[in-house]
Order: sequence, then structure tokens, then C-alpha cells
Amino acid sequence: MATRMPCGPPDYGFVFPSGFISTDEKTFQFDETLPSLPIPTLEHTLTKYLESVLPHLTPEEYAHTRHIVEEFGAGIGKQLHHKLNERNKHARNWLEKWWLDYAYLMNREPSAIFVNFSGIGPFVDTFWRPKEGSQLERAALLCWVAVRYWLLLHREQRRVDRSRGKKVWSMKQYRSMFNTCKIPGVTKDELRTSFKTESEGPCPAHVLVQCMGRIFTMDVLDDAGELITAPEIEAKLRYIDTYCHQQGAGPGVGSLTAGRREPWAKLRKHIINLHPDNQRHLDVIETATSLFVLDSRSPENITEMAREGLIGDCDNRWFDKSIICIVHKNGTVSVNCDHAPVDGMVMITGTFWNTLSLMSTNGTWPGPMTVRDLPKPRELTFHLDDVVHRGIETARLTFKQNGDRVDLYLGRFQQFGKTFIRHFKLQPDTFVQMAMHYAYYRMHGRPASSYETATTRQFYNGRTETVRGCTMEVINWVKVMLNTTTTNSDRLKLMTAAMNKHNTLMAEGVNNMGRCLCCDRHLFGLQILALEEGIPLPELYTDPAWRKSGGDGNFTLSTSFLGYTPVLGGLPPMCKDGYGVFYNMQPDQISVFMSSWREDRDTDARRFYDNLDTSLCDMQKLLLATASANL
Repeated sequence: MATRMPCGPPDYGFVFPSGFISTDEKTFQFDETLPSLPIPTLEHTLTKYLESVLPHLTPEEYAHTRHIVEEFGAGIGKQLHHKLNERNKHARNWLEKWWLDYAYLMNREPSAIFVNFSGIGPFVDTFWRPKEGSQLERAALLCWVAVRYWLLLHREQRRVDRSRGKKVWSMKQYRSMFNTCKIPGVTKDELRTSFKTESEGPCPAHVLVQCMGRIFTMDVLDDAGELITAPEIEAKLRYIDTYCHQQGAGPGVGSLTAGRREPWAKLRKHIINLHPDNQRHLDVIETATSLFVLDSRSPENITEMAREGLIGDCDNRWFDKSIICIVHKNGTVSVNCDHAPVDGMVMITGTFWNTLSLMSTNGTWPGPMTVRDLPKPRELTFHLDDVVHRGIETARLTFKQNGDRVDLYLGRFQQFGKTFIRHFKLQPDTFVQMAMHYAYYRMHGRPASSYETATTRQFYNGRTETVRGCTMEVINWVKVMLNTTTTNSDRLKLMTAAMNKHNTLMAEGVNNMGRCLCCDRHLFGLQILALEEGIPLPELYTDPAWRKSGGDGNFTLSTSFLGYTPVLGGLPPMCKDGYGVFYNMQPDQISVFMSSWREDRDTDARRFYDNLDTSLCDMQKLLLATASANL
């Protein structure tokens, strides 16, 4: 279904997706009413942990780990758990600050590669195929649609997200989707969020534009506070494009955001001290709704688009902004998003809004073509010295070296999609998870510790939990798939058991009678509590089983199901010998974003995708063969 916006500027013929728009509730009205994030019992968490390490250990290693876990549960773990429960009495979400700080803000590696995620404009296969000369028109139209989404949030007309059971989810992350920037610190970054709803007061509405290493601020609302037209935005973008080609390349100050965090933090302070204008320019950048890039490159396929989004021209990026829309010379679109303020699914919904809105007009502007005489964009010209220029060169080199380490491959599996899987009354996401484990075991000859994202947004300010998908049920099934002497009946029986186990784990990660029942966030909390209390790190966290099963971010398979829209994105693997696997599903197609690190000779993104392709086909044959045998 689709609808017109309930109020605001003219729609100009656009038909906006009704699933995003509300006339009877406000976007953030339920956030303060959500239940507090619970803490599982220590016994349950340790039982789950032992279950998750079993596929990765020998019987002797498992016996040793079990002894360590039992001692932890009876001793220091019990004490830490008591302290955590005491902390929980005074916090609606005991995990929130720890997760933001330790998972994101305290990371001293460059955000550009190791934190931010990349995506592609899903309309590349339909109404916005590569076309030279289309860059400014498409950038203007995309900007117009994206600002309409910002207005939807600003006016609290964005419908509240809910689970399939209609349970209300936290909308807090939508406050950080726009008007947000990460500020570098020597030991820890901070988030600066300037977003306000209309009822809360004035909110910055300008957007940034980068082109040829130069940065501009551009007003997209008129004097009445309403959104100007796409042709008027295009006129502003044309002014920027012409100006940059006349003046030549700028200094590329944005490259500083691509380097390590400590040098960037020190250089930022140095830049502020050089001239009062510099602080004003940083304020404009950090408070802007979002960033649009006019990029000089023309990626030819979806893999190249994703690569440009993740590790493209760092002179034309400000990686600390929460969202960057990159429009290439040939009209293709990539995005880059900071993972610290928002999780991927929040950005996916925004991208899907853009896609459906643009689809309603086949990607063309249907409104008036008149262009008023509006204020021109303004370049933010920094006062720099040799120290800053040397810092820019160092950051560029760091970014290139890190970017060269990443191997990406994006593929579209077109043998079948969710329609085929659901025909057999199976869960599509779980089906792909099984195929990944099958592919990895066949390719590497061993189980892979795996992370799949589960949402905890049904709780106050909730974000994510980890589903450890490598179970003994999965390994038992994989082994019979690789054994040519086993029957299809046995293979199907074990596959069904493995899928049922995974479904149970996912349900526990998301919600189970008001509790989160996976082990990772709880164990993370106990670990950080020990650190902050000055308690020696318990042996559970130094035992080899901890890292073998994925602890401390060492999951071999870092995965996420991106839903049933055409939006696709991802990021590099968690560990050097691992893979990042991110996928969406449509009726007759599965799209996959695959990543690996080049320095590991045993991993290869394209080869793993090919193995995944084969695994999916093997599973299809198994279902068809057993169905035929039962006729």
C-alpha cells in the first residue's frame, strides 16, 4: 500500500509507502514505556555458552572448559552477576553505554574500514541503471526524497516499528540517523546528535555536499521552512559541480576522518586553534542532516559500487557522519554509514523508503520545473597549515593500506528465493544460515564460529544480541550432507533438526517471555564489569574456548539477514581469517554481500560465495528429491 504524506509540502505526484507513515501515533511516543533490558540468570547463560563451544573443542578441551565455567559460576562469575543485577536496579538498559563505548567509541582503529558499513542503491537493477550524465539529476532527486524522510521523523509522522506480533520497538536509533556526527577523542570518541523533533524545538536542516575534495553546506528548506523542489536542488548541485571544476581539487580535509582516531582527535584540536572559522565550519559539518557526495568515479557493477561505498575516495567523505549518500558520475549510488549510532536495519528502512518513493515515479521528477533564485551553497574553506596537510597525507595512506586489505564480492543467487523455501514451510533466514555453515565446512573442513544479529529493540533503547548459530545439530547435518552413503531421508531429518535449533536460538535472542536468553551480551557485561572494578580477568575469558567460539569479536562468520527488501550492504569480517556475509531475500532471488581479508590466504570472498551457491542448490535438490519420494 502507498499513501500521500499527511501534511507538509506538496507531494508532486510521489506516492509514499504507507507502512512508514502514521496519522494516529507519534514516532517516539512509546520509547519511554518500553520494558527495561533484562539480565538472564547466570546458570542459563553459562549453559548456553557451554553448548556453543562444543562444536569447536575436543572432548578433553571441552572437559577443561566445563571445569572453568563451573568454577566461574560458583565464584567470581556469581559475584559479578550480583553486581550487574545491582547496577540494573538503577538503569533502564544496563548494556547501552558499555556497548556504545567498548564496541564503537573506544576503538582506536579507523572507523572508515573497521566500523562503518557500506551499501548500494538497490535501484541499479531497475529505473536507475548506470547512465553517464545523470549524476546531478539523480543526486537532486535522491536528496529530495531523503529529506522528506527526515521531515517524517522531525514531524514525528514516521510509523513506529513493530514485531510481527505487533509488539512496539524502540525508535531511539532514528534520532541518530540524521544530524549526527562522531567526534574523535584521544582515548574515546563521542557522538554529537543535533536532531530534534518539531515539538522539541529548532533542528538544523542543512545538508552537506562534497565534490573534488571540497565541502559545501546547502540549504534545502525555503524561507517558509518547506522543502524546495528537486530541480532547485539540482541547480544548487550544478553550481557546486561547476565551481569545483573551475577551481580544481580541494585540500581533502575529509580524509582526516579515514585515519586512526587518536591522530585525528589531535589534529581536530589543532585545526580549531588555527582560526575561529574552522570551529564554525566543523559545527556546520557535525550538525548537518546528512552528507551527499558528487563522486568522480563510475562503478560498473554492484561489487564495485559496494567497494566505492566502503573504501572509495576518502577526500570526498566525512566518515564520522552517520549517513553518506554517494552519487557516482554514471548515476549509480553507494552509501556509507557509521555503525556507532545506528544498526544496519535502521538504515535499511530509510533506503527502502527512498527506493519505494522513487519507484512510484520511475525515478524521475514529476513536479514543476521552475527554479527560483535561491541562496547558493557555501564552501567551508578551512584555514590549514603544514601540520594538517601532513596529517591528511598520512590519513590517505592509512586508508589506502587498509582498503587494499579488503576483498568484496556481491552476488545474486537466482535459482530460487523465499517463495521456494516457504513452500516447504521453512524459515528463509535459517535456510541461508544452514547453507553458510555447509559451504564453510566443505571449503575449510572445520566448523565456523558464527554471529548472527538478533534485535533487542523490544526493550528500552535496545540494539542487538548475538545468535551463535554453529550448533552440534548443524555439524551433524553438514557431515551427512558430505557423506555420499547417507540417504536423503536422513539428511532431511538432520537438516530439519538443525533448522529447528537455529529457530529456537533466534527466538531466544529476540524475545522469550520478556527475557533475552542468548549468552554473549551477558558475558560481555560481566567482562566489562570486572575490568571497570579492577578485578583480574576471569579464566573463562582467557580460556582458548572463548576465542575459538567467537568471544571478543572473533566470530569466523559475521552474518546478518537484511530482510525481504532489495537493500543490500555489509562490512568487513570480524577476524582476519573470517568472512562477512550479509544477505537479503526476495521471492525468486537471494542477494549476498560477501567480504574477507586479503592477507589471509585461506579465505576468499568470491570462492566462498561460489560454495554458498552450490550449498543452496544442494539443499534445493534435497527438498525436491524427498518431496518427490513422498508422492
